Amino acid sequence: MQRLRPALILALRVGLGGLLLYAAASKWRAPQELAETVANYRLLPAALSPMGAVALLGTETVVGGLLLAGVWMREVALLCTMLFALFCAAVASALVRGLRIDCGCFGAGGSPATVVTLMRDLCLLGASGLLLWLSRPGRAGDAATASTQTPPGPVAG
Repeated sequence: MQRLRPALILALRVGLGGLLLYAAASKWRAPQELAETVANYRLLPAALSPMGAVALLGTETVVGGLLLAGVWMREVALLCTMLFALFCAAVASALVRGLRIDCGCFGAGGSPATVVTLMRDLCLLGASGLLLWLSRPGRAGDAATASTQTPPGPVAG
C-alpha cells in the first residue's frame, strides 16, 4: 500500500480537483441561474441565495485549484470532504422533501436531483474522505515521519 499511496493521492487530487474546476467553470457562465438553483433547494433564505451561489462558486474554484496544485493537502482535502458532504446533504434533503429540482451540479439545466445524483455525490464524498485519510501526517511507515523520529536510546538518570 505504501508504494501505491503517492499514485493514489495524485489520482484523487487530479480527479477531484479537475471535477470541481469543471463544475465551477460550467457555473461561472450563468451565475444568476446558479443563484436560482441554490434558491430552489430552499435551504437558505431567498435573500441569501445569491451569496450562497457566490460562496459555492468560489469554494469549488479555490478547492479545485488547490487540489491540482497539491498545496496544503490536509486542509484542502478536509474542505473538499466538507463540500461533498454539503452536496450530499442538500440533494438528500431535496429528495426527502419531494422537491423536483435541477441538481445544479454542472450548471443549470444539467440533470434533476435524483437518487443517482445522491449516489454519485456519496462516491465523491468517499473519494475525498480517502484523500483526507491518506493525507494524514505521521502515519506509520511514512518517510517523513521516519526521518523526524529519534530512535529510542538509554534514558539518562
